[in-house]
Amino acid sequence: MRTKPLILFLIRDKNNDKNKRLGQNSMIFIRLFPAFLFVLGGLSVYDQEWSLWLHQRDFRPFSQWFDQSLLNGQGFGGADLPIFLGLGSALLYAFSLFKPFEKFRSHSWMAYLPALLILTAVTTHALKISIGRARPYDVWSGKESYSDWFQFGSHWIGEGLFSGSFTSGHTAATITFLGVGCYLYNHRAVRERLLYHLGALLVVILAFAYMIAMAVSRSMLAFHWVSDTAGSIIIGIAWSYVLYFHVFRIHEQQLFYHKHQRTAVLPKIWEVLLVGHLLGLIACLTMLVMATRAVWTQQQFLSLLAIPASLLSWWFIKKLRLLNAQVQYEFSA
Repeated sequence: MRTKPLILFLIRDKNNDKNKRLGQNSMIFIRLFPAFLFVLGGLSVYDQEWSLWLHQRDFRPFSQWFDQSLLNGQGFGGADLPIFLGLGSALLYAFSLFKPFEKFRSHSWMAYLPALLILTAVTTHALKISIGRARPYDVWSGKESYSDWFQFGSHWIGEGLFSGSFTSGHTAATITFLGVGCYLYNHRAVRERLLYHLGALLVVILAFAYMIAMAVSRSMLAFHWVSDTAGSIIIGIAWSYVLYFHVFRIHEQQLFYHKHQRTAVLPKIWEVLLVGHLLGLIACLTMLVMATRAVWTQQQFLSLLAIPASLLSWWFIKKLRLLNAQVQYEFSA
């Protein structure tokens, strides 16, 4: 049985409106992502200068509010809003798995926000562990040496989880707001009404503004370089797109509903299985990066991680494709 790749888009019928739309979105993303990386690469030239400039202009009430969180016992803060939004969506999704609430599981939208939050946060911390970049306050105090975002830093695995600078966990947490904007902006019913479409665009703009505000606050406190927060935003954008169009295939689910006037029949906990296997794939890729770093630092034992990581990565990709194939015939109807 042939299966459709989960993340890489395959163009099938050029006359099919659904595939043309997905193809257009894929091409836009494919063209923009190198531009994002180019911007991130350009930031390395001004990283220290711009980060110091923001730190010297720290407005403490602003930066402190974005830094604090109820989860740390510090009071309500800027990171709490998007996190609670993701947790609330996860709770609603959990209820939708029970028979009396199954009708509310429509289009996987309740799974989209918590999945986006989890995958962005895990990717962010995986990079912290594997890259191990030193934070600005450690560099400026002379405690650690400076390294660019694309270089292995002075922190090793255990230190990187809590002290790693690239990328920003706080900035990554704000991605749920962008997820709401992405869902609304691409929703078929919203796109058919100009006023609703403009409202959804406003939500996207406000989401970006909130993410940038969080990013600025992290550099003001000297917790992150400018490239750290920019990297988190890029990761969040990537996951919001991939989850929407290629993992949960929400756009296809909406088209299916418009055509058949019913929601697609999805396997039980299908979204949970997809996210679980994606987390496994992220873990394997993190092991590959750590193995590469071990070779770089001449630690031969840890470099052996590359063997199981490669085999497990292949297994997770295969399982993801099989999970995707479970709903292929339903969406093709």
